[in-house]
Amino acid sequence: MKKDFMWIAGIEDTFVTKTDRTSARSLDEYELTQHYSNWEKDLEIIADTGFKYVRYGIPWYTVNPEKGRF
Repeated sequence: MKKDFMWIAGIEDTFVTKTDRTSARSLDEYELTQHYSNWEKDLEIIADTGFKYVRYGIPWYTVNPEKGRF
């Protein structure tokens, strides 16, 4: 492995649309894994593991909840 090789951690945020037919709400992986309440600890674990870089996904349904609305 090259000396300048970089390992990068990633936080998964898969967007699954309308898994519950009785609701218009999508499955929120961050909520499912309690990331919203534990995000500081999650990032601390990444740092403690030695990672210098993180790929952090945005839960787009919170940014753009419907077409044309941001």
